[in-house]
Amino acid sequence: MSNSEFNTDLDPDVLAVLQAMDKTPERRRQQLVRAKHERQSHDRLETQLELLIDEVSRAMPRTHPDFMMVVITAMLRKFEKQQEPEYKCALEEGFF
Repeated sequence: MSNSEFNTDLDPDVLAVLQAMDKTPERRRQQLVRAKHERQSHDRLETQLELLIDEVSRAMPRTHPDFMMVVITAMLRKFEKQQEPEYKCALEEGFF
């Protein structure tokens, strides 16, 4: 949390504790790890998108009016496949 994220209507003692916690070495390490993870996730997504664009361009020219629609739809399908299946109750499955 940065100082701007703290609510300024808080009790000054609570605010001081929160600000002190924000400056601990562990908190700084957590912030660095999160930032690194976000960069890596962004880079991975960008790479996957570039590879997908290359794959689509093998099937149709990049100048085709539907090119980006194919890329976006394919990407959405890939995201859909990565999602965990929703839990279904045994009663819904018809086991009983």
